[in-house]
Amino acid sequence: MEKYLCFKYMDEQYWDYYEHDYNGLPMVNYEGKIGVQYNPVTIEQYALVMYNLYMDSQKEYYLCAFFNAVDWLVNNIETNNVGATGIPYKFNLPRYDLYLPWYSGMEIGQLISVMLRAYYLTGNIYFFNIASKCYLSYKIEVKNGGILEFDENGFPWIEEYPSSKNGIPSFVLNGYLFSLIGAIEYEAFNNEISKYNLLLINSLKCRIKKYEKNFWLLYQDYKKEKDIYVTNEYMKMQYLQMLQIYYLNKDEWFYRKFRQWKIWYKINPICVLRMLPISMRNYIKDIIGWNKI
Repeated sequence: MEKYLCFKYMDEQYWDYYEHDYNGLPMVNYEGKIGVQYNPVTIEQYALVMYNLYMDSQKEYYLCAFFNAVDWLVNNIETNNVGATGIPYKFNLPRYDLYLPWYSGMEIGQLISVMLRAYYLTGNIYFFNIASKCYLSYKIEVKNGGILEFDENGFPWIEEYPSSKNGIPSFVLNGYLFSLIGAIEYEAFNNEISKYNLLLINSLKCRIKKYEKNFWLLYQDYKKEKDIYVTNEYMKMQYLQMLQIYYLNKDEWFYRKFRQWKIWYKINPICVLRMLPISMRNYIKDIIGWNKI
């Protein structure tokens, strides 16, 4: 199975910035009351990067690191009382009105991608069955304890932060793209594409203009907060997400978006300014009185 393209810029050293447990798995320091926690998404991304490195090098070290992460993921999967399957977060996230335990569409999408690769490497149907159960979660609405939301026009959206259960929808873009990759990879594994997946793709196409602003991308469409521009790393990751989806479904729309966003990242003057050190950006902000860089 192919490498996970949108993480191709990550290497082994990328994970040096994280704290690690005794098994070498990355942990996130949220500071304050939350403190150091296992974040399922972080461990899934670590697994996918280790998979990429193994496919490039065939070194056993990376294969062991991949399955070390897989073991943790498998041991922490839960299914709630409405059938949503994933790894629930065990801490509160008041910013999005989320209180433990809560599921994330981004997490479930990446879990599918990890389990498919574990199945590819081992042939063990157990991993594929986990991916299948996770995929069913895409059809369980947030109000019922799932991850599926609908916008004001009735378009479906898989929520990274299913905030509308206690507040209003957050509609985070990168989380949706990760969930979409998981869904498309799952059906590609079965050599099919369902009407539901086509609906998810169409939903993205209909909503994408909400995220494109000033030749850059917004992080979310969350009415509770002001516009938040994505970081340089997120911008790069998201144009690679579009390329990854294009390779999966050969839909030229995704390739056009990949090229458009990459151009914004590479040559737009605002993008160049964003690549400067923070101290220099702050100095320029003070001079020109503009806070979009």
